[in-house]
Amino acid sequence: MKVKIIINERKEWAHKTKEQVIEFLKENGVEIVEMNADKTIIIGGDGSILFFKNKLEGPVIGIGSESSYLCQLKNYNWKENLLKYIKGKEVEKRIMLSCHVGGKYFGDAINDVAVLGVVHRVIPIEYEIDGEKKEFEGDGLIVSTPTGSTSYAYSAGGEEIPAKEDKIEVVPLAPYRRKVGPEIFDGSIEIKVKVKDKADVVLDGQLTLSIKEETDISIVKSKNEFLYALPE
Repeated sequence: MKVKIIINERKEWAHKTKEQVIEFLKENGVEIVEMNADKTIIIGGDGSILFFKNKLEGPVIGIGSESSYLCQLKNYNWKENLLKYIKGKEVEKRIMLSCHVGGKYFGDAINDVAVLGVVHRVIPIEYEIDGEKKEFEGDGLIVSTPTGSTSYAYSAGGEEIPAKEDKIEVVPLAPYRRKVGPEIFDGSIEIKVKVKDKADVVLDGQLTLSIKEETDISIVKSKNEFLYALPE
């Protein structure tokens, strides 16, 4: 088994944990590589998994802090189960979202694509799903995967969706007079969004693109999948 290790350089505990993980893996005959890995260990927390999603090889194994939700292991007890995840052959495949802005590919998201106002006031938003158009004024719009449904979307009033489901959730942010509400759709849909003001398009809370008013945004299920390692 070949394993790649990525850490959040800004977290002191992640550096210490990496040294311990390397020693532990060597003692147990696991090969550590920089590329062509069978699995990737991310040390740093849920945000680190989202940030490094384009560098993942094979299923991911996350080591995070007590507050981590997406990470399978904690930084205080990872030794108890790390080998089970490395040896495990079962993988949970989760959908991701693909976002195009102005007709150009912007990126993929594990959790969500958020369209947010930048001028600290409500913005007019128009979105279309399967030919049905809706308009509202509010703080923005979240389009979420089942993985992300427990995060930003849930905090904004959305529902939790089982991680393996082929569903997409659309959650308006503080719509004026609650004109529209959260909805869950089949994963085959396309969400077309247009904001009639300046806005930011944010992938997984990590990557931001500032756009002009009337810019077309398209969000669909990605051809890529988020591979989540399961224990043996």
